[in-house]
Amino acid sequence: MDRIVLEVNSELAKSWRRAPAKIRQTLEKELEKRIAEEIAVVEQDKFFALLDKVQDKAAKRGLTQEKLEKLLDEE
Repeated sequence: MDRIVLEVNSELAKSWRRAPAKIRQTLEKELEKRIAEEIAVVEQDKFFALLDKVQDKAAKRGLTQEKLEKLLDEE
C-alpha cells in the first residue's frame, strides 16, 4: 500500500483522528474505491476522445464505414 495525503478542513481532520480505527479503515476502503472509479471514468473519457480523433483523421483521409468493413472482411 502507498500513502497519499488529502487536505481537509481542521474540524474534519480532528474528527478523523478521534474516529475509531475500524471506522477509519471502512472509510479508507470506500474512498479508495471512489477514487478508482473517478480515475477510471477520466481514463475512459480520454480513450473515447482518442478514438474520436482517430475516426476523424481516418475520415479525412477517405476511410468510410463501407471501406472499413470491406477491409475487415478480407482474409
